[in-house]
Amino acid sequence: MNRGRPAGVGWRRLVVPSPYLMGNGPFRWRRAGSRLEMTLRLAPHHCGEDGFCHPGVYATFVDIVLGFGLGVALGIDRFLPTVGLGFEILGEATAGATLNATPEFTARADDVIFGNCVVRDAAGGALARGHASFKFTSRVPFGLSVAALFPEAATGRRPRPSGSARR
Repeated sequence: MNRGRPAGVGWRRLVVPSPYLMGNGPFRWRRAGSRLEMTLRLAPHHCGEDGFCHPGVYATFVDIVLGFGLGVALGIDRFLPTVGLGFEILGEATAGATLNATPEFTARADDVIFGNCVVRDAAGGALARGHASFKFTSRVPFGLSVAALFPEAATGRRPRPSGSARR
């Protein structure tokens, strides 16, 4: 059984200290050049009564792709709370389909950054378009920094397990 793991090499499970996000995953990530690519394989609990991906799943996916992805792309190691979020559904996806997206930085105004993404299926078809804005903060809640969530995203190297010594 696939258990939500997308086909391909280099995908890592996103482990976030958030019951909401962990209950709506499993989300996975990998480097795509200097950017972060994220994916989610839809399960039956991601779909509405009609069998199609629920709009709330698109909203959550856009939020984490842009919030975490822009942090990695811009080298921002702090919590970026969402202050604006919008999306449009462009296609239909059902359980078993894979959602994929890569963030695109669009602008910065004072202490707010803006980004867009297109959510695509495994064949590259557009399923949704999302846009969001995030506010810079000085606080970094435990476990929500870019460095904690994506320790190898900046360097491309897999971190050593804690307690291991370099020889």
